[in-house]
This record gives sequence, C-alpha cells and structure tokens, in this order.
Amino acid sequence: MIMPQKKIEWEGASIAVQPLPKGAFRQSSEAYAAIDGPALELNFNPPSRQLPDLRSILIYHGKDWRPDAREDQQQMHFALKGSLKEREVKSVRPGEKVYLSYQQSKGKGRYLFSPTPTSLWFEPRLEGEEAQVLVYLQRKDGEMVEAPLEHHLISLEERDLPRFGSNKWMLNGQRVDGSFLARQRGRWYGKDLFLEEHGGPEYIAMGEKERIQFGKDENIYAIHVGPGDFLVWKEKQWQRAELGEKTRGYPLLKLDKVEDRMLRFELWDIGGQRKVNVNLIRSNQMWRFPGALKVRFVGARTRTHSILEFDGERVIVGPNEWLLRQEKGWVKLNTIELIDEYVDGKRIGELFVCEGVQRQDGQQIFVAHVYSPTRTSVENIELSTQSSEVRIREAEAPASIKEEIIEIDDEEMPPVIIEHPDAFHLKSNRVKKKRRASSLIKRSAMIRRELQRGEGRGA
Repeated sequence: MIMPQKKIEWEGASIAVQPLPKGAFRQSSEAYAAIDGPALELNFNPPSRQLPDLRSILIYHGKDWRPDAREDQQQMHFALKGSLKEREVKSVRPGEKVYLSYQQSKGKGRYLFSPTPTSLWFEPRLEGEEAQVLVYLQRKDGEMVEAPLEHHLISLEERDLPRFGSNKWMLNGQRVDGSFLARQRGRWYGKDLFLEEHGGPEYIAMGEKERIQFGKDENIYAIHVGPGDFLVWKEKQWQRAELGEKTRGYPLLKLDKVEDRMLRFELWDIGGQRKVNVNLIRSNQMWRFPGALKVRFVGARTRTHSILEFDGERVIVGPNEWLLRQEKGWVKLNTIELIDEYVDGKRIGELFVCEGVQRQDGQQIFVAHVYSPTRTSVENIELSTQSSEVRIREAEAPASIKEEIIEIDDEEMPPVIIEHPDAFHLKSNRVKKKRRASSLIKRSAMIRRELQRGEGRGA
C-alpha cells in the first residue's frame, strides 16, 4: 500500500515528505501500560571461587620416624614445590592448620608457608603410609569453599627428602651420608675380648658387644654396641643412651644389623625429618704376633714376683698385673685412673697380662696373655725359666700361683739368674686356654689394697 505524500514549506521551498507507515505491532497506550517491568534486564553474577589444586604442589616427606617419637607429639613433614624458600620443610602435627599464601614474582605465582593466618590452609592426617590432606578456602563473607571435591580431599604418597643442594644434612661439620661413620674415623674390628674375659659381672654385657673406636690422638674414644642399641651425638661424640627422654633432642643412631664384614646403622636427625642408612666396614687388623712383642724372662724377685725384660727394660711383675705398651715404653696399669683410661679406650696399645710362674711337664714357665691394640685378638704365651744352661741360686723356683689373688710379698729372695738369656722360648697358640680371669673389680680392689699398704708403711 502506497501512502500519499505530504508537502511542507521550508525556507521558501516546498518539500514532499513521505509519511511513516503504521507499525504492524503497534499497540494502544492501554496495552503498553499493562506491561509489568522491562522486557530485558541485565543480571550480574560474580565469578565463584574454587579450591586450588595442591596435588602437584604439596609434597609429603613422611612423618617423624624416630623410634623415640611420642605418638601425641609425632609430626608430619611437608614441602611446597617451587617455593621461594626452596626445599623448606614444614613439620606439623596431625590435624594442625598450615596456612598458605600466594605471591607473584616476575609473572609467576608461587605458594608459600605463611606464619600468620590466611584464607587458605590445609589440615593433614595420617592414613597408613600416606597423608590425607583437607584443603580449605574461606571467602570474604565467611563462607567456606569446598569445591571441587577432588581439590578438597587429597591423598599424598611419601617422597624421600632430597639430600643435595641447600637441603644436605650436616653434622659436626661433615655431610651425613652412607660413609659418615667412616669419615668420623670409626674403626670396627670385632668383639672386645678383653672385657669379655676380664670385665667381670659389671662389664659382661659390654664384652658381648661390638667395639668401635672413633677419633684420633687425644680425642680418641671407644663404644660398645650390639644389635638394637642406640647412640646419641652429644658433646661431640657418640654416647650410649636408653631410648626415651634421654635420646630426644639429639641425633639418634641405631645399630640395626651385624654382618661378617659390615655393621648396618640407621641415623635420624633431631626432628625426625631425615633418616640415612649408614654402614661401617670391618677394619683389617695389622697386628702381627709374636713379632710385635719383645719380652724375656730374667729371673725371680720374690715368691710371687718375677723380673721380665720388655724391649731392653727390666720390670718387676706379679700375678694379675697389667702392662700397656705405649710409644715411650711399657706402662703398668697400677692405678684406677689408668685402668679406666684403658677400658674407655683413651689409652691404646698391646696389653700384657701376667698370670705368673706355673709348673708344666716338670718345668717352670712364666705364663701370660697379650691383647692386640684393638682388644679383638688375644695370644697366650709361655716364657721358659729352665733349660740345661740355667743355674738356680740358693732357692727353688716359685711354685704355681694360687687361684685367688695374691698380695705382694715384701720378703725378697735371691733372684733366679739365666746365664744364657737367649735360652728361652716364646710359645704362642691361637687356641684360647682356660685361665684365671682377673676381673676389673678384683683388679681395682687389689690396687686399692696396695695403695693402703703403702700409706701404712709411710705412716
């Protein structure tokens, strides 16, 4: 349908104007008034927050595996991948809140452990060998975000703590690894035969353990340890301790297994974050017997005491006396202090233990046994006092010594002289003989009696 044109006058000119067509959907004013609200309305929906996925960021390094850890104080160890403080380990108790913060640096975002509360945290729990972690996020309005569910509850398997870079474990200025004890100058030769035979009831347990020597020169010391025993690093040396309160707060070492050629240990740091398997190989003993010993019998001094010559120096000895070979010569262990130093490993050398003169097969011989410097080998020796060239003056040789300890007899007898000193023999056997054991307790008591006798004579 063509609508008729209208003409209008504008500035003296007549202009034809085409009228607007009527809208096909035009409604009356009453119809428009009946409309309730706008036909279109903008609706604002703010973006909803979701839990971050920490499964590839949070690292579980296990719990406190120290055997002395209390269950109510046991801790779990976590780290964050890509943290600014690389390889920082956070130790927390199960159920404790661990707060996280998010920082951006050079266009990269990283999660950090936060010392103060934040809107993002997690709570760990132990579940067998794994860690069950609940992740929480709190909005500004106080509402908790727990979606998606796979980000709210995550399971983490234990991963070993790296032992390199800034995370390497140092103890007493040395790196801790499988050879740590060897680098501490640890030497293992075997069982302590000296304590096994001479220790008495007080030291019988130590004689059955492995003897390990540490350090050098004036810092040398020895410990005795058996499978299942614990040591702590205290005052710059290893010390035995009962598992419990006395071991907490110190690096802990446990002898796990004794093999023919190797000792296997487990070593924990103070917090239980690190555990290292440490081995110590048996050391080869270079002691050669009897070439290492130069001793000969010279004669009798009293009924119980004899004269021996050690490396050209003559010494009066009695039954159950001990002589220790040192750099400057042989030293009698005739004081409690010297015995303690030898037992504790402060003094090292060959130990000559006198048994005395005995009669065997119609002949009199001087019997003794000698321990190696490591106390893990022992040899029995017999020094001849008679031969076709021996002449005895005015007295018979002393009879066999008694089984109990004999005190010093001050009455001197004419000495037994050997005209040909070379006419003696040194008899060694590697089969352990049955002999009287002079325990440390008895030896100490004998020394005290001798000191008291000396004080009495001086008075």
